[in-house]
Amino acid sequence: EFNINQATDLIIADYNAKLEERNAKALRQAAEVREWQGDVAEVDLMEDFGDFVSTQQAFYGAAGAQAGTGTPLEVAYAAAEEVSDELTMMNYNVAVESNAMRDEAINRQFGAAVTRAEGAVRASAMRTQAKAKLFSTAGSSLMMAFG
Repeated sequence: EFNINQATDLIIADYNAKLEERNAKALRQAAEVREWQGDVAEVDLMEDFGDFVSTQQAFYGAAGAQAGTGTPLEVAYAAAEEVSDELTMMNYNVAVESNAMRDEAINRQFGAAVTRAEGAVRASAMRTQAKAKLFSTAGSSLMMAFG
């Protein structure tokens, strides 16, 4: 026996599960976008560094210094090390953020499965309750008829 309340519980559970699944998909997409943004930022940083080095070499050349020796070389090494550290930190942050989004997406997927299971359990409990009521009523009727 299946009544409207059971059907409603199943429909609501399925609807809520679909919302969780959609949210999970959106989080996975957001993680991919974040990684893409990290790649773009890395390219931008490398281009900026290349422009900085070119400008620096031009200034040293205009001043009569050789860009690949002495202080100019030390400045270039320091700048390259700074950019390397910045890239490492940026890539780490992107990885942490995108992994957190993926973890949340997995949690949402599990949440969807739990929501569906809860709806099925509620519907099953209602069926059991309806059967118990039916048997109780039938038993009472028999007791009155033969009692």
